[in-house]
Amino acid sequence: EPFDQRADIYALGCMMYHMLIGRPPHHAAKSAVVLLQHVRETPVLFHEAWSEGRFPVGLQEIVFRCLEK
Repeated sequence: EPFDQRADIYALGCMMYHMLIGRPPHHAAKSAVVLLQHVRETPVLFHEAWSEGRFPVGLQEIVFRCLEK
């Protein structure tokens, strides 16, 4: 199927996650593993990925809504 705005929204969620947490939402040594993670897994929650970080209420919700499959 052709790409539509959903791909852009997902990419925005990935960029926001990376900017806020300091690493991409999915990472591994092999790119094939990263692709599978994007399809099958939900990223680590903010407070688990960065315990010292403090984020405004609702920010994680916005990012994870963008990352919905």
